[in-house]
Amino acid sequence: MKNYSVFSMLAIVACIFLASCSKSSEVLSSIPASSPVVARIDLDKAADAFDIKMNGDGIVLPEYLKDILGQRLADNQQNVKKLCSSVDRQNMYMFASKNDYIITCLLTDVETFKSVLTDSGYECRHIDGFDVYNISSSLLIRDNQIWIFDSGNADSAVTAVKAQLKLAEEKSLADVDYAADAICSNNTVDLLVDMEATSAITNCMYHAAINAKGNTLEMNTKMIGTKEAIDSLKAIYACQKIGDKLKINAPENALFVAAMGIKGDYDWSTRFEQSGAMLPYQAMAMLQAAAPILKAIDGTVSIVVTTADLNSLIGNLAPSLNINVRAMAKEGAVLELKQHFADMFAKMALKGIEQGDKVVYETGLFRASIGCEGNILCIDFATPTAPTSEATVNMTDKFEKYDAAVMLNIPSLSDFQGLNVPYGLTITGNGSFEKASFKATLTGTDGKFFPTIYNSFK
Repeated sequence: MKNYSVFSMLAIVACIFLASCSKSSEVLSSIPASSPVVARIDLDKAADAFDIKMNGDGIVLPEYLKDILGQRLADNQQNVKKLCSSVDRQNMYMFASKNDYIITCLLTDVETFKSVLTDSGYECRHIDGFDVYNISSSLLIRDNQIWIFDSGNADSAVTAVKAQLKLAEEKSLADVDYAADAICSNNTVDLLVDMEATSAITNCMYHAAINAKGNTLEMNTKMIGTKEAIDSLKAIYACQKIGDKLKINAPENALFVAAMGIKGDYDWSTRFEQSGAMLPYQAMAMLQAAAPILKAIDGTVSIVVTTADLNSLIGNLAPSLNINVRAMAKEGAVLELKQHFADMFAKMALKGIEQGDKVVYETGLFRASIGCEGNILCIDFATPTAPTSEATVNMTDKFEKYDAAVMLNIPSLSDFQGLNVPYGLTITGNGSFEKASFKATLTGTDGKFFPTIYNSFK
């Protein structure tokens, strides 16, 4: 039996790399509304992000991909070109089916597409109205639509696709207006994740819009759904605006800065009970351990992490590390929080030493101080090799309009974990209940995001 995995890969690559979005009711009507994950990929844009060129002669790979696909693509360029011309560039989707994923799109020239498969030695089987080709994966064609199912068993592939079509007949993605609109927002990738998979609330989804532009990767997410579903989520939402009552100061060389505004009147007890049915035991145990801290907080919590040596953070018992935490406590609760941490250190057989407003705990491995400034709890942790403080930057203005915000700054990855990366990686992001964004930018390079990352890890 021949091994056609190479052609299988090329066929799928050809289909995917020439896909862009169209709100096609025909395709959306074949995707069940109950699918936990649905993605629409515009790989015209993705091809540009990976520095892949497409022209009348087919696909031209960049140097960094030629080692992987170059010869295979060259040997099959004519077939790839025919496959490209047979695919409807405006209809390509991938959706989840239990533990499997199915890719589907429309074909503009069904006969040409089939003839390429037949001429390449693939046998066509007719099963329950589908023309099925086995090329490691199973390609199912009916009328002018194709489904790619990751299984070499043609019968099980047909069974799986038919089951999804039956679910779509009951209710499809095309029947959910907010989902159909979001999945066709013409980003590089549009991704839908059903909220029912992570909560008991129905009629609500996460929509992620992912784009790669030059040396930057951006992702914007928001919750979409019916007004009733969004209102229900807001009712159990524990965050509020970060605000400016707590100044978030971080050294210029800070590795990580994050902040979140927490509602002081939030019903944590009820939420813990609701979470118990959804979270694994270990996660629930950690949540319960954090309960006294969460219940005492009313306002902003910030954390700043600084290191002088990234290598020291990997498998090192004595890393170079500074951690500074600030938390706004409820009226009269800051002393309760201090006692909570004192009890925690006592369990470690550590006795604190009073130094003014602070209690200091010190060992050969670290020094920690617990103090307060008014109703703000101050926790500072440092290892012996921690960097000295540099000039600080006030992050409050950048963070205060969000419910949650995070900034990760890796000033230099040179020789990190044995890599020789001639640029810095800076990641910034912000988040709130209804909308969040993430941006990763490679500094010090004029290249594109994915090729630069790939070449760094070769």
